[in-house]
Amino acid sequence: MSSRTRRSARAAQDPQDGPDWNCDFNSDEDSDAPGPADAVDDHDSDRDNEWEDVDAQSGDDGDEDAIIKMPPQATRRRDANPKAKTGKAVEKDNVMQAYFDMLPAGLQNTVILYASNLMKLEPKCRRWMGQNLPVRTQASMMQTLATVQYDQHWTEADEEALQANWKRDPIRRDWWALDTRKQNRAIVPLWKTFSRLFSVLPDEVITRDAHLEYGSKGNNWTAKFCTRLQSVAVHPMFGADFRLLRLGLLYVVMCRTDYRGKVPWKNSTSDSFIDRVLEEMEENDGSKTIVQARQSARSLLREEGKETSFLWDLLFESIEKKAFQRKQNHPNAADPIPIFQITTEDLASLHKSLNTVKVLGLPAFWLVAIFSRLVKHSVSDWGAPRGRLELYKLRKAVELKNRRQRIVQERKEADGVPAGVVSAHISGLSEQKMWDMLAKHIGAEAANAAKAAADAYKSNASNDDDNVVIYNDDDAVMDTGELRESTSSHAC
Repeated sequence: MSSRTRRSARAAQDPQDGPDWNCDFNSDEDSDAPGPADAVDDHDSDRDNEWEDVDAQSGDDGDEDAIIKMPPQATRRRDANPKAKTGKAVEKDNVMQAYFDMLPAGLQNTVILYASNLMKLEPKCRRWMGQNLPVRTQASMMQTLATVQYDQHWTEADEEALQANWKRDPIRRDWWALDTRKQNRAIVPLWKTFSRLFSVLPDEVITRDAHLEYGSKGNNWTAKFCTRLQSVAVHPMFGADFRLLRLGLLYVVMCRTDYRGKVPWKNSTSDSFIDRVLEEMEENDGSKTIVQARQSARSLLREEGKETSFLWDLLFESIEKKAFQRKQNHPNAADPIPIFQITTEDLASLHKSLNTVKVLGLPAFWLVAIFSRLVKHSVSDWGAPRGRLELYKLRKAVELKNRRQRIVQERKEADGVPAGVVSAHISGLSEQKMWDMLAKHIGAEAANAAKAAADAYKSNASNDDDNVVIYNDDDAVMDTGELRESTSSHAC
């Protein structure tokens, strides 16, 4: 007796378990094909059953009897006084039924399987987020961002000058005047997402220190830019790692601009394929496009008997198809690394590229829109910032931290401290990995000499607690008073 026959027999014996879904899906009444076609359907079904049996043996929900039945009574949504559906609700039901009816029987079963599993995803996602990515509060983030260390490279006078310059900066008024309820409703959710998912904020990911900046006019990101960035940021390809998201953003812009120089990104993974792509671009004399550099990296690995990290290879290739534009006057490889401007269109290219990464001709991931909605639906509390005032305070703190850090780095480099020591924490590298990479490029002897100089500098630097202060953000209160008159129409 086939597995289909056994299931039908069990369904006939236990009618209380629900309707015989298999009978409904495969009845002769629903088939327009003549007799021989039924035999083909049976053959396909037997092949499907082989897959289902494997799933069942591995402990997955492969048994159709466990899936093709009504959900438990307790999980069904029932209103106390149900109302007849009208308008869009009826239209949605009709659309769902129309698409469902168009599917072959086997895929109809798959739809039901997915629907039953979707019910389980929400609590699982919420539990995982609570255990691994706890909610961050405004106070904890401000304490980290507003910590200032005074030494020979940054004094109290420097801090006073920085604060004074901020008060005269036009960006200050533009940020405060942003209406997060009417002008850009997407910016606060974006900052919440980055805060909890990456433990850093958007302006710490898209920053000049990482050779990225917002590429459109104005001091405020647009709502469409924020929405698209939030959608791609949660994609599983980046694994809740802002450094991998940065790589994706850089690759899109480098394809669009036909950039042929060194990639300003340090590999924090063990992926040798990404290493090879970075090496190909670093050694590029300007004759290779980034497309050719990736292809060369793949060929070299295969000559060594190694396979590429196929998902990153596929994503890079997909990005190239969506974004690459050959330029006659491309940036010279010998020129300084530019600040790449990321635009809304670049985010759209990345969005489409993630959707077209395929394995066996099928999408390797859920569509960006679907996955981001699943995550959004599953998490009830994303944490800070909560509202316009908290957003302004965080944006200001990040901006001042970035400016402060940039000045300190320039001063330390002028004193002979290797740039990598100053910026290792920016890229996410450990100091030891940074020294290993430096030795690879300049030789062990020169790297050891540089490390000795850096160690000497660190040992001489003062680490007294008196030199570390947490900046009290009284300016945010003053901003509120100073700007209230000009922004009285905006809700905080």
